[in-house]
Amino acid sequence: MVQNDSQHVKLRRCQNTLSVVGTGIILFAAWSLVKTFGTLFVMQSDSGQLRIVELRQMTPELTDAEFFLLLLVTALITLLLEIVLRVYIGLSAKAEARGSKRRRLYIILAGFLVLESIGIVATSLMQLVAGGDTDPEQLVTTIIIETTSLIMIIEMMISAIRIRRLTGSGGHPIHLKE
Repeated sequence: MVQNDSQHVKLRRCQNTLSVVGTGIILFAAWSLVKTFGTLFVMQSDSGQLRIVELRQMTPELTDAEFFLLLLVTALITLLLEIVLRVYIGLSAKAEARGSKRRRLYIILAGFLVLESIGIVATSLMQLVAGGDTDPEQLVTTIIIETTSLIMIIEMMISAIRIRRLTGSGGHPIHLKE
């Protein structure tokens, strides 16, 4: 029998939100892929070339091929870490929404994604206001997508905390009004 008192309704609503947002966070791993390759292509622009020249000057002992390989490996490792992080957080949120696993680590790691998104939005806003060589449409797209990701992550964290409060901290449901 389905419990329809306010506590059970709140719990089901939070579980549904946590599941949906968890799926969204997993899907935003694809954005990480697009963002990383977009950044690599931007580095071919004039402003990107200046940044590469600055990085290249810090590593004069490397050949051009070694420098390019180092740049590519660094980008791929960063991409892989972000994808793994987003998938882990999303799957953990979905598992908690189903009531199977209760991990704190994914909520803590989500905090790092919040900081990353805030940093990307702030940097993009500063670049947009300052003008420069970066395409304004690309910056606006980045701001919109990162803000959406930020809102989803915060909503996930809020839902996870609410579920924990509604079910008790030990992982066993508290006695809600029947």
